[in-house]
Amino acid sequence: MKKILYTVKLGFTKLTAAALVGKGRTNVEMMTGNATYATPIPPLATITAACDTLDAASNAYDFSRSRLDKEDRDVAFAELKGLLKELGGYVQAISKGDKGTDH
Repeated sequence: MKKILYTVKLGFTKLTAAALVGKGRTNVEMMTGNATYATPIPPLATITAACDTLDAASNAYDFSRSRLDKEDRDVAFAELKGLLKELGGYVQAISKGDKGTDH
């Protein structure tokens, strides 16, 4: 019998900054205190800080619409997206493709 391996789906297609922040905060909330993922890489505090940074940068850009604020927002977006990709890799490695692993 074949074993079915599942992969982590990141779901980053066409996300706004607010949606990415929401996704990041949800991931942190769901992984906090989860014994299966006791030492996540990157640390959850790093993801929370990146969410806060993107949220602030997005709000600043929404208010001013300046090029500098847009650049700050875009850099913060890329940083958080990269951290969430790294976290997805960690979850994939720990779960070993098993859908039944605590999530």
